[in-house]
Amino acid sequence: MRLTDAIDIQSRAEVKSATGGITETWTTDCTVRARFEPTGGSEMWVYSRSYPTAAGVFKLFYDPNNVLTTAKRIVWEGRNYDIVYVRDSGKRSVRSFIYAVVENNAS
Repeated sequence: MRLTDAIDIQSRAEVKSATGGITETWTTDCTVRARFEPTGGSEMWVYSRSYPTAAGVFKLFYDPNNVLTTAKRIVWEGRNYDIVYVRDSGKRSVRSFIYAVVENNAS
């Protein structure tokens, strides 16, 4: 399977402004190759779980230097995707894949 899309994996950071308020910002951790598989309907059943608002699944290679969790988001083609579930094959080989179930995020 060819990973044809370049995606950014971002982490959220909270920064205190000069007035003392908290501002949420996102920083790019890395850019990786992935493949996006969109959902066909309004509800997605994957890995024995239901995701009513899922937009699809990103498939990418496992990289021990870039941990992928639901606290991060994916930016692809100008759209933000919240990660709602991460499935790791657990084998930790060079060809291991990680699957990230995502939903659209307007921000």
